[in-house]
Amino acid sequence: MILGSKGTIHSTPASTATDNAPVRHFGLAMYGLKEDVPRDQRKENPFEPLDTSDIMLPSSSFFVNEILHFEECIREGKEPVSSGHDNIETMKVLFGIFESARTGRAIDLAEL
Repeated sequence: MILGSKGTIHSTPASTATDNAPVRHFGLAMYGLKEDVPRDQRKENPFEPLDTSDIMLPSSSFFVNEILHFEECIREGKEPVSSGHDNIETMKVLFGIFESARTGRAIDLAEL
């Protein structure tokens, strides 16, 4: 889920492509305007599907596209969209949470 100042985007679990929506990276992409999205989302679903039919990818399989993207990055010397750097930062946050719970104090993630 991505929370922004103008709205929210979230994705349903991964599913297979259909003729109507040939691209399903991480499932059905949904979008809702900030003022329409209640804090308690159990009440109603304000999200509208995003049209992904015009997105051109080599395959309807998210796994195949990920491998092709990785191969392209190696060939061209580019960093992948999802790199190990993202995972390291995620681990810092998790370690910070555990350390904060253990010590009862705020943790500066820059020090981890």
